[in-house]
Amino acid sequence: NMMMRLMQPLPHSSSQTQSQGNAVPSAYDISYECTPCDEESCTNLGASICCSACKMVFYCSEACQRCHKCAHSNDCRVGASMRERHVMDQDPSALEKHGRAMAAMLAGRQDFQGRLLQAYYWLMEKNWGGALEIYKSLFMEAVDRSPPEQRELTMGASRCFYEMGRHDDAIKLGDSAIRMNRHFPEVHKYVALSYWAKGDMDSAILTMTKAVLYETPWDDKNIKANKILLMDLKRG
Repeated sequence: NMMMRLMQPLPHSSSQTQSQGNAVPSAYDISYECTPCDEESCTNLGASICCSACKMVFYCSEACQRCHKCAHSNDCRVGASMRERHVMDQDPSALEKHGRAMAAMLAGRQDFQGRLLQAYYWLMEKNWGGALEIYKSLFMEAVDRSPPEQRELTMGASRCFYEMGRHDDAIKLGDSAIRMNRHFPEVHKYVALSYWAKGDMDSAILTMTKAVLYETPWDDKNIKANKILLMDLKRG
């Protein structure tokens, strides 16, 4: 039970870091062999045909793409619009959000969003234990909150678990955030790094390959960062 594990005493673990290089891998470094087809009734892997409009889904064949056309049409329009306008489903800049988080701390806000901001403040201060304690206190209330708030909560707790050396918990929570929205920026990052820390390089590389394929297809900066981390993982 994830909630029971969240309530366990926090270990005193040092964080692990991963070096990131400057080189960006080219397209041929991306493997599609484990990419599932997004046509709901298809179970094939190796989906390498990407929707040219939204860049958010992949198919194993043109037949599957045609079959999925009606079901995908609404999401496709939204994704294509986001690409055109470069409007990203993410929080404001780190500096701006850090300021709002500090204000929430000073005001002692106890509402859900205020405590979520306080957790973010401790996250930026690298006080993983302090951030995780707040995230833990929010889990029961998160059921009725918006998907972006739930995702921020699970991603933040996942990062804390990674930094504190609780890699299995980081993977479990990170996977739940990926299921919420595989296109969100950095949603795969700490899952991949946790696999890397556990020595499971195949899973780490597969996770970051999915990050390159799925995350923010409208945001070149995030795509580049994911490719850099993928190359670092492949280098070992």
